[in-house]
This record gives sequence, structure tokens and C-alpha cells, in this order.
Amino acid sequence: MSNLTSTTQWDTRWPVIVVGAGPVGLLLANLLGRQNVRCLMIEKRLVDAEWSKAIGITPPSLEILRKACLHGPVLKAGVRVKNAIVHDERGPAGSVSFEHMESRFRFILTLPQSETMKILEHSLAQHPSITFRRGLELTELQSAGKCLRAMLKGPDGRPQRVVAQYVVGCDGSDSTTRSLAGIRSSKKSYRQQFVMADYEDTTPWAGDAHLFFTKDGSLESFPLPGAGRRWVSMVAGSNGWEPGEQFLADRVEHFCGHRIGGLRRSPVFRFTPERIIVSQPASGRVILAGDAAHVMSPIGGQGMNTGFADAELVASIMPDLLGNGRVSSGNLLSEYNRRRRRAAGSARRRAATGMWVGTRTGRAASAVRRLFFRRILLRPPLREKLAPYFAMLTIPHRRLEQPATSTGSMCAGGHNGKVPP
Repeated sequence: MSNLTSTTQWDTRWPVIVVGAGPVGLLLANLLGRQNVRCLMIEKRLVDAEWSKAIGITPPSLEILRKACLHGPVLKAGVRVKNAIVHDERGPAGSVSFEHMESRFRFILTLPQSETMKILEHSLAQHPSITFRRGLELTELQSAGKCLRAMLKGPDGRPQRVVAQYVVGCDGSDSTTRSLAGIRSSKKSYRQQFVMADYEDTTPWAGDAHLFFTKDGSLESFPLPGAGRRWVSMVAGSNGWEPGEQFLADRVEHFCGHRIGGLRRSPVFRFTPERIIVSQPASGRVILAGDAAHVMSPIGGQGMNTGFADAELVASIMPDLLGNGRVSSGNLLSEYNRRRRRAAGSARRRAATGMWVGTRTGRAASAVRRLFFRRILLRPPLREKLAPYFAMLTIPHRRLEQPATSTGSMCAGGHNGKVPP
């Protein structure tokens, strides 16, 4: 941490500062607001990006949103994906249905991250204990006994000095909070590369996801709100050239015989999956959540949902951390480290394994995968286990108490166990 002097004049004091107003930070602020925890949330960007990679919201995350009384607008805005159809060179190999899972929410919801963030940010107005400031950037951090001293920089470059009991870094894979706190991390880039974009949906597939795995690589397709569809294609042997819209269109036609039509709704984006592992997501009075604490392959949609579970656990232990005295802060933070490292490790391995299996190319590897899918994975009894696995219902413990999967909503006028239309 930095060397802010003890003679510095500190402007304001906060129990909690949340750094970063992405989906994880916004959800955490809402959860803290429901507990009337006084919190400053800062975001260095003045305007959010209109497009991002994350679109899938799993049943455990929908339960967390329900806890924050946000499930209604999220469900209304998203698309409920109840089936995923798996294809190989010979055509449809089988399907995974989410409709029979033991969950209140028997589907994966697709909703662009930017839309999820708008809903979460709009909800902050209901919580007077939360102060949200854009254009503020964390630049220095110092431990000072039972508090942290932080230096913030505004858009005009002028410093603001604040004190907090805890700082929660939700500021992404290049986390400034993590760096200033001196929390070690290791980073790895996978060799696989992908290209993706969103278009108007001109397929006959309605609300189903379709996944293609062949000797030439993989292609994934997911429905989006407003009659849209996302396409994600593996890039193989690009030799330095930059695949664009024509490349993606050709891949879609090659894999499924469909020609992309209608308007493109997003940039054509190329990405290389990465993995970041931190030494510990909580250190001293600094807690990391979301991509600041763990980065994994986006294939399979594990990352944002793992971050939502981070936020839920941070919010559940924060009242005790702030001084209720029922449980020692050291024990709580050790438990946070243990549980979130375990959960993130499980999600990271699933994402990496799914990417590895799905991106094997060549005739031999494809033939082995095809036999495995058709004769084992997509047949009973394993097929029935796939839905809860991919829906993240089998990820290790998310919070200290048992998940509330059968109780009514805490919201006024809650649906008492029935999913709103």
C-alpha cells in the first residue's frame, strides 16, 4: 500500500467503499443498501460501455437478485433459455433441458450485461444509504489501524481524501484495488481465440441455444432480448489476420447452413480467454469480488455469476465486519477466502474444461468427442446431470447460511416462490 502521511486532512469517512460499478459492484451496493449499510461506490468511467461479453444469468444468480428484489425487472427484460441443442458433423447429437432442474428458476436467462447494469443502477435510488459517484478513481490506499485511508481523483484531477473501514474492489481484471493492496495474482492466456457479435435473429430457433462442435472448431449461438442472437465462433489458424464480420458470417454458414441476416447489433469482437488467480480475495480490510478476485474463460458464462456470489457473501458478512461483534472479522474474512477460492476454482476448471473439450479440432479428436457426446454425455443418466452442472447449481457453497431456495421473497408483494411471468 502507499505511504499517505498521517498529517493528511481526511475529508469524509465511510463504513464501506465499493470500487467499480460493473454488475458485481452494483449488485453489492444494492445488497448493502437493503441492510442500510452506509456505502460510497465510485466508478472512474463517466459513461458505461454499451456492449460486453457477459449475457448469461444462472439460477443461483437469479436467487441472489430475488434477494435484492431485482428479479422482476431482470426476468422481464431477459430471454429464458430452457434448452440447449448440441450438434456435430452428423447433425443434432442431443439436447440439454433446464426445465426439470430442482430450482425455482428452471432456465438460463440471457440479458446483455449493459442492460443488467442499467437495472441494478436504477435500483440504487431506493437505497438512501448508498452514494454513487462517477468520475472518481482510486489512486492510493493505506492501512491505518482499524481503517483504510484512500486517495481518490476526480475528472478534474483534484484529489479527494476519504477513510473507510473496508474497501471492496469490484474493479475488474486489471484491478487497481488489488494492485494497491499488494494482493498477488497470476495470469495466463489460453491459446484458443474466439470472435463474436450480436445480430437480429433470423433463425427458426426461437429461445433455444445451439452449440456446434466439429473437426473445424466450435460455434455457439444464444437468443437475446428483442429478437436478437449472439454468435461466438472459435478462430483457428488466423496467422495474424484479423477476422471480422465476413469471417463470422462464413463460419455460421459453414457450421449450420444459416446465413446471418438483419442488422448487426454489436461490434465484431475478437478475444483470447484469460485466467487470473489471486493469492487471497480478502486481505486486511480490502476485499476483492468479481473479476478483481478471479478471471476465467467466458465460455460457459461462469465469470459474472461467480462474481454475483462473491457480492452476496460480502454483503452477508459486512454487518459483522462493521462491528456487530458476533463473529470476529478475521474468522469471517478467512471463511470468505476459503469459500470464494473454492467456488471460483470450481467454476474456473469447468470453464476451462468445457473450452478444451469443445475446441478440439481434427478428424480423430472430433470422432472421439462425437462418440463421447452421443453415447455417454447426452444419454441417461449423465444427461440429467448436465443441466444443473451448466446452470451452476452444483458450485460449492456461496454464502455462510444455507441457500434460501424455498422461502418467499423479502420484497413487498413478493411472489412467494412463484416465478413472475
